[in-house]
Amino acid sequence: MYKLFLIPILIFVKDSSANEIEAIAGSSCKLMSASEATSIQFKETGLTNADPDATTTITCPLTINSQHADYDRNQTLQNVRLIAQSISDQQAIMDCSLSEYMDQDAQNSYAQKIAIEPGDSAVLTWNEIRISSDSSIFSIQCSLPSDIVITSLWIDTKKDKTDYCGEADTAHMTMALRSDNSKVSESTGAAFTLKLLKNTDENQFSNLGYECNECSFEQFDAIIPPPGWSKSPKQLILPNGEVECPLRVDGVPSTLDFIPEIPGDEFELIAKQLDGELIEMSSDVLMIKATVMRNTRLRFPSGNRVHELTDTKGDAYVLFAYEVESIDFDRSYFENIEAMSNYPYPLGWSYSTRILDEELVLDSAGVVTVLSIRADHSTVWEKR
Repeated sequence: MYKLFLIPILIFVKDSSANEIEAIAGSSCKLMSASEATSIQFKETGLTNADPDATTTITCPLTINSQHADYDRNQTLQNVRLIAQSISDQQAIMDCSLSEYMDQDAQNSYAQKIAIEPGDSAVLTWNEIRISSDSSIFSIQCSLPSDIVITSLWIDTKKDKTDYCGEADTAHMTMALRSDNSKVSESTGAAFTLKLLKNTDENQFSNLGYECNECSFEQFDAIIPPPGWSKSPKQLILPNGEVECPLRVDGVPSTLDFIPEIPGDEFELIAKQLDGELIEMSSDVLMIKATVMRNTRLRFPSGNRVHELTDTKGDAYVLFAYEVESIDFDRSYFENIEAMSNYPYPLGWSYSTRILDEELVLDSAGVVTVLSIRADHSTVWEKR
């Protein structure tokens, strides 16, 4: 018996605007045929095909929230992703179609098929899908093999930045991540990341990440996390970067106050970890590959050294965060060709370092894949 977990579906509407993200439970998906009703189970984690011998056809409606989408400005689905992960010892085949309907009539359909290797994850992607009308309705139909669980759908639409980002404090909309050795005094600013994590109980890896740019290391160290919360290691941010727009999740506060002596809410919602995959674990090292929702752009300047890990498929992950104990840490350390040569990384992966001959930009577009390594000094690497 094998299990596949169909984790988030993400939609991005093409526009020069910011992301507005809505989460929908996987249990909102429906059967295409009543005769297959006995094969479907609705659990707290989502919708499951419990028939060990047959696939089941389901449909998941993708409704664009009219409060956040404007047909006059948004006429393209920039990107639709369906992410699947296998914990099986067998290969599985996934068939899905993204379809557009008007007045219950199918207008366009875009089929995708992917082979999912044992224990691996895979992504079905649709790009640049035109919205034919303001009355268009989209849905994804899938043939689900046995023991697939659809846990959630994530709809990311965009509206004009003046509507969305203008509501937020401008100081929170852009973070200039320092790439020089300038001295940081009291607060850490955006040269470091100090985060509190709140478990969401959607799966064993899911959490909300709140970051404080006004906190000193001493203030952060003094925080005692409430039940259900934990501290992320204090980390130096290597690249320059921008928070393109504040992250907003329905039913979740965007800011929180944990330090009374700092006026207002000093912690801001910066990321949501959607799911993860345990890569390696030992007594002194923990390696997790995770899917993270955030609205960021990281810039590694030309002429700087970057450190990269390459997985068994050839996908490269760039080091962007490194654990430190002091704000006085000399970031020129990472210009040393030997800086990360002895750092642990997953079995079968390879390490390399190079000097950039042009700027390297990592744009999250709403969601990123990262590798988190907890060791003597924890690190985070973003897939490019």
